[in-house]
Amino acid sequence: MVYDLAGFVREAMASVRDAILIGGLLAVVILFLFLREGRSTIIAAVTLP
Repeated sequence: MVYDLAGFVREAMASVRDAILIGGLLAVVILFLFLREGRSTIIAAVTLP
C-alpha cells in the first residue's frame, strides 16, 4: 500500500499562505487605526518581517 500525501501537503501550504496574508493585512489595518496616517502606516508595514 502506498500513501500519496502530496495533496495534503499542498492544502496545508495553501492554508499557511492564506493565514500569513490575512495576518499581515490585519496588522496593517491595526497599524492604520493607531497611527491614523497613511505614510506612517506604509513605512511601518514595509518594515514588518
